[in-house]
Amino acid sequence: MTATPIARRLLTAAIAVAAAALLSACAATAGSSGSDGQSDSVGPARAQLLGRWVPTDEGASPDAFVQFDDDGTVTLSDGCNGGEGTWTLEGTTFTAETGPHTEMFCDGYVDTHTWLSTARSIGFEDGELVLADADGASIGRLTPSTEGAMPIEPGIGDGSALPVSPTAEELVGRWTPADVDLDAISVAEGSSVEFRADGTVSATDGCLVQSGTWSIDGQQLTSVVAPDTAAMGDRVCDAVQRYSWLSGTHAAVLSNGTVQIWDELGAVIGLLTPQP
Repeated sequence: MTATPIARRLLTAAIAVAAAALLSACAATAGSSGSDGQSDSVGPARAQLLGRWVPTDEGASPDAFVQFDDDGTVTLSDGCNGGEGTWTLEGTTFTAETGPHTEMFCDGYVDTHTWLSTARSIGFEDGELVLADADGASIGRLTPSTEGAMPIEPGIGDGSALPVSPTAEELVGRWTPADVDLDAISVAEGSSVEFRADGTVSATDGCLVQSGTWSIDGQQLTSVVAPDTAAMGDRVCDAVQRYSWLSGTHAAVLSNGTVQIWDELGAVIGLLTPQP
C-alpha cells in the first residue's frame, strides 16, 4: 500500500498528537480534591502511566523519580536510594512491589518507595498523577519528567500535548481514519468515517461501505457497524480488513484535533483526523 498525501499528513499530525497518551483525563475531566482530603482523581489507562515521573514536592531531589515500563517493571529513586520491582493496574486499582533497598538519608528526600508500596489506587488530578492509599487519601503526587523516558505511546507524539475525552459534539462530522501498527500509520485512499448527530455512523475504506450506530461515554467510544450492501451495489472489494477498531468499544482521546483510538492495553491502534 502506498502512502497518500492524506497518510503523510496523518503521520505529521500524529507526531504532533501526544500521547502523554495519554494524560487524557487530566485536562478537561480531572476532578478536584475532596474537602475530606481524599482524592477525586480520574482513573488512567495503563498506557498513560508508561514513562518517567518525578515528585511534585517542593525541594524534592532532582534525582528522585518513578519509571513505569510496559513489561510491568518499575524503577525508582527517592533521591539517593534506588530500587526496582513490579506494578499492575486494573481500572483504578494499583499495586506495586518494590523489593529491598538501601535507606540512606539525602537532601530533598521523598519516600517514593513507601508511596508505591502503600498505594492502592492511582489517578489524574489537575494534570498530576495521584497515588492514594487504601482509604483513598492522597500519599504522593507525580508529574511527567522533562528528561529521560516520557509517558507517551512509542512512535506516536512527543509529549507536547494533553489529550482529553472527546464529546459527542466534537465527534460529529467526517473524519479520515488511519490504522496504527507499532510505528507504522496507514490509510487507504478514499477512506472516511462520518459520525452523525442522530447516532448513526457510516464508514468506507475506499471500497467497502459499512453503516451502523455509535455513542460516546467519557472516553468510551462504542460503534457497531456492518457492511452496507445497498450502498455498495455490485462492488467487489479485496479481503484486506482495515479499521477493525471501528466496531466495538475502545478508549478514545482527542488532542490537537485528532482522535486517538486505544486497545484494551492502552496502545494506539487508530487515528481519526477531521476532513475539511
